[in-house]
Amino acid sequence: MKHGIETSLIFAINVGEEEIDEYKKREEREKPMRKIFKNGFRHCPKCDYVVDHNVPFQRYCDRCGQRLSEGGVIYEKP
Repeated sequence: MKHGIETSLIFAINVGEEEIDEYKKREEREKPMRKIFKNGFRHCPKCDYVVDHNVPFQRYCDRCGQRLSEGGVIYEKP
C-alpha cells in the first residue's frame, strides 16, 4: 500500500512540473514581440512565418501563436 501512495505522489509532482512548463510557454508566447522585416515581408520572430501579407494587421502569428507587438518592426540587415 505504501508504494501506491508514493507512486501517486510522484505522479502528482510530475503533472505539476508539466503544468508549470506549459504555463511558462504560454506566458512567453503572450509577451508581445516585434516583427522582423526581411525580403520585403514581415516575419514572426519565433518561427519566421510571414505575417501581415495581403491581410490586415495581425496581433498573433498564425503558425505558432506568438503575440506580436502593434508598433514597429526590426529590420534585418541583408
